[in-house]
Parts: sequence; C-alpha cells; structure tokens
Amino acid sequence: MRRLSRRAFFGISVGGLSALNVPCTALAAVQGGVTGLTRRANVDFASALNLKLFLQNTDTRGLVGLFSMNPVQGELGSYAAGTLILFPFKLAASSPEFSVFLPGSSAAAPLIATLAMTPGGLPPDDYFCSYVLKAPRENFISFSVGAPFVRGAQKWPWHTNLDNIVGSSIGIGWTSSNFNHPWFAGSHWIPESGDGKYWRTRIIDGIRQVAAIRGSTFGGAVG
Repeated sequence: MRRLSRRAFFGISVGGLSALNVPCTALAAVQGGVTGLTRRANVDFASALNLKLFLQNTDTRGLVGLFSMNPVQGELGSYAAGTLILFPFKLAASSPEFSVFLPGSSAAAPLIATLAMTPGGLPPDDYFCSYVLKAPRENFISFSVGAPFVRGAQKWPWHTNLDNIVGSSIGIGWTSSNFNHPWFAGSHWIPESGDGKYWRTRIIDGIRQVAAIRGSTFGGAVG
C-alpha cells in the first residue's frame, strides 16, 4: 500500500483537511441510468472508503460533499460534470487523527493522507476544494453528511435524513457558505423544489451508489 507523507495542515473551525500534492489521477466512474435522472453521478472508491470511515465514527467525523456542475481540472485529477466526491473532516479539535482516502484511490493503489487539525476559519468544503483538490470552486455545488438530524431538525427544508446507507441512517445538510448561491439564485442551500430538487435527487442517488461499492471493504485499511 502506498502511503503519502504527512504535510502541514491549514486550519478550519470545524475540521482540518490535508493540503497534499499527489500525481493526477482521474476518478474511476460508475455509470448507468436511473429512473427520473438523465444520468447517474460519477463516483469512486475513495468516496466509498471515506463513507465507511464516517459511518464508523459519526460522533467525531463528518463528510464534505462536492458535486461538479461542469468538467473540472484540479491538482489531484480531472472530474467530469456530475462527479460526486465525499471527504471526511473532524468535528472538533479534540477528535483523534485518522487516515483518509484521496480522490483517485483504488483497491490496487490507495492514496492515503492523515487528517489533522489546527485553528482557523475556512469551511470544510471550501478548504477541501481549494487546498486539497486545488480546483476552482465555481464549478461545484456542495453539501455535508453527518449523523441523522433529530428533535425536529430533519423537517427543516435545508436538512434531509437518508436511511439504508450501509445499514445506517445519515443526515444531509444542503447548505454551503460559498458554493451553492451562484447556481440557485442566491440561495446558500440547494432548494427542495425547482432545479434544486433535481440536483438533490442526483446527489442522493450518488450517495447510494457510493454506499453500494463493495470495494469499500478493504479489510483493515480503514481506521
């Protein structure tokens, strides 16, 4: 297994994401049709492994979700329109460090970084896009994945609970400080109606695709 060396981490208030330089690798896509969608999302093994990481530790970790609206070129690789990427972040400074999988990982050649945290101010999605992918954020919309919403919060229009994700339930937060408003008439959350409903449906289907990737069972590779 190839392991990347640890680098210094820039800080964000709710989690730290590694700024790493690795060879460009295109995402391995899972293609296919689905009722009500023009096409399915492009997903890869790294997102499946990171989803597994999160589901093992929902009290200390969350997931950044990016969905490309246009073809994008970043430092880790190129991403077709309709690519969905999931990447973990720490919920608190006291949370332990752990290994994460970078886009382009596969069963044959996993690209692994270590997640750390220092004080700072960037939201996790902004940090992941700008300093890990090193890709222009104007080509993405963004969401987050965490533990299911409770005490009525799941009824807010910017929250969705999703069941049957590898036998678990998750909560999707549709809000982003810096990504969504150019695409949704100034709304910082992906709307539940109109065009937003279509993109929510594609993202939810993409998350289910990620959850269905059996290559995520790499034995002890995830910790």
